[in-house]
Amino acid sequence: MQCRKVDVTVVSAENVKEASSFVQIRTYAVVWFEQRNRMKTRVDEHGNTNPSWNECLSFSVPESILDDPASSLNIEIYRTRSVLGHKVINMASIPVSELLKKPDGKQTLMYELIRRSGKTKGAVRFSVRVGEKTTIPAH
Repeated sequence: MQCRKVDVTVVSAENVKEASSFVQIRTYAVVWFEQRNRMKTRVDEHGNTNPSWNECLSFSVPESILDDPASSLNIEIYRTRSVLGHKVINMASIPVSELLKKPDGKQTLMYELIRRSGKTKGAVRFSVRVGEKTTIPAH
């Protein structure tokens, strides 16, 4: 199977939730190309509605996903809550075709975040480096 190493560095996000003077929010990002291969950043303890992670997540992405025009890189921003569990507050879905535009395979992007209601709120900044094709032997 042919695949590529794709490094996604989730740098930061802006305005991920309505600001509240009463509650400090703690957030992390979950990133994936395929639902079964999700990775997450550490929790940002201090950024509140403007979190910063600057964390690199490395994926081995099958070439079939990178060739599929319907495929996307997905980034979800979660809010941690001690009692009620963690909650998705924003997300971005970036077409894979956007990630393959640079010939050297590296670019920094900023995408609008969408709330669960469907309204846009905030943005996520990330960089992507797409490696060369490699072949993984079948097991």
